[in-house]
Amino acid sequence: MVVKKFNPNVFGQNYDVQSIHGGQHELANKAGYQIKIEHLASGMKTSFQAFLESYSDAFQSNWTSATVYGRMDPIQTFQGTSRRISLGWAVPSNDASEAEENLLRCQNLAQMMYPVYGSLQAGATSIKAPPLLRLSFVNLIDNAHTGRADKGKGAPTATGLVGTCDGFQFAPEVDTGFHDPKPAVLFPKLIKVFFNFTVLHTHALGFVSSGKKVKPANDSFPWNVKVSSDSSKGSKVAPKGDNLASGVKNVEPKKAAKNPAASRSAKKGIAGKIKKSIAGKTGIPDAVIDFAKNLFT
Repeated sequence: MVVKKFNPNVFGQNYDVQSIHGGQHELANKAGYQIKIEHLASGMKTSFQAFLESYSDAFQSNWTSATVYGRMDPIQTFQGTSRRISLGWAVPSNDASEAEENLLRCQNLAQMMYPVYGSLQAGATSIKAPPLLRLSFVNLIDNAHTGRADKGKGAPTATGLVGTCDGFQFAPEVDTGFHDPKPAVLFPKLIKVFFNFTVLHTHALGFVSSGKKVKPANDSFPWNVKVSSDSSKGSKVAPKGDNLASGVKNVEPKKAAKNPAASRSAKKGIAGKIKKSIAGKTGIPDAVIDFAKNLFT
């Protein structure tokens, strides 16, 4: 079966393992729809095709609040902004061989939850390196500084985001069943994985002030949508009236300059027409006539 368009949410909640075909896997590989994870201390890597079940990217601004006597509102002192990514995906299989490979990938991910230990005397151990991870998934989970936004043909692959994981959930779908290639061995046909990741950014964040201009430290952060002034290059053009990305202040449309001489001439012309229209007419109150004579003068 040839699948022309990869849909990362094609399975949704009603997941049918029989609908998985090699064409879909091949397209996911070619298009780069893969969740890639690396254990930085050991260099161990694993990857999963991105059959997404859930995805969220949460930014939490942290403030310290202090209540002062006589002041109705507390004093808020900014501490920092943290970023947390939650990811859930399905790991399907066509046969026992693929199911075994999927279980091995999950096994590698489980091993990545642990640090690197060093041996000491008397059999004791000490932690040499914590289990920091690098996570990447297309432009949604990527390093905005070295990611895809500025990459041309032949450029190196994106580095992803460095961070920590507070653990992951390995949840085989029991209702879908298992492959049993030999006695006392089971490989789940379908596995659900849920993963929480706290980002430790390795590039500048926020805004930079230079003279009177304030602009983002990285205008591609966080999802590598490149902002430019030329939409023909396939990049996102900054919304009209929003020029912060390029460090340019918003500029109001220019209004036509006033010409005092032309303005006085127009007023006299209008007043003359009004005076002419009421000339020789009777029954008009004197107050109205006086108003008309002095109009626009």
